[in-house]
Amino acid sequence: MRHCQPILLVVPLLLGIGCAQNAANTNTPAERDNSMFDTLINIINRSDEVLAAKVTGSQPVTVDGLKWVRASADVVEVFKGAQPPKTINYDVEFANKETPQTKEGKTYILFIKKSNDRRLLEEKSNPVGVVAEKQEKYFQLIRDYVAAASAKDHLKSHLLKVLDSGIPFFVEDAAKNALLIEDWTPAELEKIKILLAPNPPKPMIEGNPRDNLVALLIGKGTATQALAQARMEFKHDNPDAVYYGLSRRKNPDVDHLLASFLKDPEPSIRLGAVRVTGLLRKSNVLDQFEQQNKATMDESTRSALAEARKLVGRD
Repeated sequence: MRHCQPILLVVPLLLGIGCAQNAANTNTPAERDNSMFDTLINIINRSDEVLAAKVTGSQPVTVDGLKWVRASADVVEVFKGAQPPKTINYDVEFANKETPQTKEGKTYILFIKKSNDRRLLEEKSNPVGVVAEKQEKYFQLIRDYVAAASAKDHLKSHLLKVLDSGIPFFVEDAAKNALLIEDWTPAELEKIKILLAPNPPKPMIEGNPRDNLVALLIGKGTATQALAQARMEFKHDNPDAVYYGLSRRKNPDVDHLLASFLKDPEPSIRLGAVRVTGLLRKSNVLDQFEQQNKATMDESTRSALAEARKLVGRD
């Protein structure tokens, strides 16, 4: 089982499937969605303004008994909404260590709602810190996001472009959004499959974005696509994303795929499939596997089978 990596990249806008903490963890990845933050498309649609601004200062203020940090910022570019003044103030609710960043001298992309002559952050959003040397790439992606938000028929092609951008924050958002779309075609999913494959020198998509995309590909792809991607994930010790994908498919397709994995000559694939079978609560399949392999079962397989039976009985 691979270890979890930090989910936060620039700002935690995305839900991720996550990583199981240990083989018997009852909170499986698909059951630990982070709903605190929303997708960029939804946030943009709700926002009165989307703009980039460079913070010039901040100070604490109290409004109606609540503590806020009031940031002053010079507007760099407006992506949505009427042209604001060159310098604006926006209020960030104070939440101790969780207060969204307002670092002086740094440029942020802001998703703003207006309320009684105040600018506040749109619900379920945070300022997106812009990496200075990639500023134009950030800005172009936000321009594309604003365009896609008003033209949903181009959303999938937009997300594929974002997934290939190499900027972790946007990749994570696009992967979450992609998982929420139901009508992917096999040809479109093949493009996602290519993005998940090693392609030096470009870094491979990993962590929560990878898990979301794997779940999409296995859940919505053809049996051939699901089989190939699952085998890759098993080899890279990432069975929980396979589980989430298979949980989105319908039987008897799932049983056929499991049967193939459990008979695979590659040990890592068989062991991963045993865990996934437990996560799917298919005790009858585990019984059958044990009967068929009892005479030749090694210690690692016995251990995997025991953990899988614990997963079947989890609350």
